[in-house]
Amino acid sequence: MDIHLFHPAVLPPGIYPERIRADLNCLARETDTGNLVTAVYLVQDKRHSFGTAYTKIFNPHMFSATRGKWKFTSQYTLPSSLPSRYRLIRICQGLPAAFPAEEQDIYGWKLRYSSLYDKLAFIFAHELHHFRRYHLGLHPREGEHSANRWALNRAAECGFSVKGERCKQQRPKRRAVHRLPSMDKYKEFRHLKQNARVKITIDPKRRYINREAVVVRPIRTNSKRIVIQTPDGRQWRWPMEWCSPVE
Repeated sequence: MDIHLFHPAVLPPGIYPERIRADLNCLARETDTGNLVTAVYLVQDKRHSFGTAYTKIFNPHMFSATRGKWKFTSQYTLPSSLPSRYRLIRICQGLPAAFPAEEQDIYGWKLRYSSLYDKLAFIFAHELHHFRRYHLGLHPREGEHSANRWALNRAAECGFSVKGERCKQQRPKRRAVHRLPSMDKYKEFRHLKQNARVKITIDPKRRYINREAVVVRPIRTNSKRIVIQTPDGRQWRWPMEWCSPVE
């Protein structure tokens, strides 16, 4: 695994880049990461803390993002040693950060970290679970909650101090009158299996307008987007309102 670490010239006391590299290698030790590149960004904004594991194949020119929440990566120098084709995990952590820390993630999990190293370990392990699923055929059909459970176990195996549990959420009572099937605006997409085809009817950039794409995986409950692969080999989470199934 190739690790590229980006950080301010002066780091807070106790933060050592080589230890971060060693931690990530420890977490990935039992996973085939020969074609994986991991980019870690320590930024001077303590509100930032997230990661992404990508399903598509990258080339060196795709290493930095030009839009979205990762757009800030374009301000950093492009590494000269990138492989011609690779898989990518990006991690962003804001500085300064106070520890020990407790927080609730967007999936409803309460998490506790003893140090910055513990938090980076959990984020990386979570994204590594996705990498293992998408590119190594492991953890079939497992989602974000399974990734959290696996990340907690893997972090503990490597000696990190991370605790977490899924918070119980009260479900709202269902109304007596149920929604009619005809009101399901995405009904025609729910039967689509992997490798089914859809026609792109709306594309703001007009790259794929009226082109056909292949379904990568069936849609999930309550999803408004579908994962497709366009003829150029790129994968997208495309709004279902912008395409239609091919008979």
